Amino acid sequence: MRLLDRYLLRELLTPFGYCLGGTLIFWISADIFSKLNDFQHNHLQALDVLEFYAVQLPEMLVFPLLPIVLLLALLYALTNHSRHNEITAMKAAGISLWRLALPYFAIGALLSLGSSAMNELWVPESAAAAQRILTRHLATETAAPG
Repeated sequence: MRLLDRYLLRELLTPFGYCLGGTLIFWISADIFSKLNDFQHNHLQALDVLEFYAVQLPEMLVFPLLPIVLLLALLYALTNHSRHNEITAMKAAGISLWRLALPYFAIGALLSLGSSAMNELWVPESAAAAQRILTRHLATETAAPG
């Protein structure tokens, strides 16, 4: 891997991590507030809520989050390159735009494959597992008389 590819990937993956973390925090906190009544009604503990969101994470990542986060990170990275005239310098060095975009296309393809794999392997079971977590304590209350 060339030095330029490593630099471009680092400049993309750093904002990608920040955007993913921030978006997950906002998304989960909004979802907690909307489902707080359900959590209280089902007598869930804090660890149960954490397990619920850990199980639902693949479902949240597949459709709404990964494409948006990749777009935001790519826009940030390209804007940063443009602000510092790095794209102009790379083109002046004889590197084509297609060669500059290759690491970004590779990350997009990898995330597409990863998203497809998550959608095929983990997402179908995540909804059922989340429902089991939600009704876990209700099942033990109805089973134990008293």
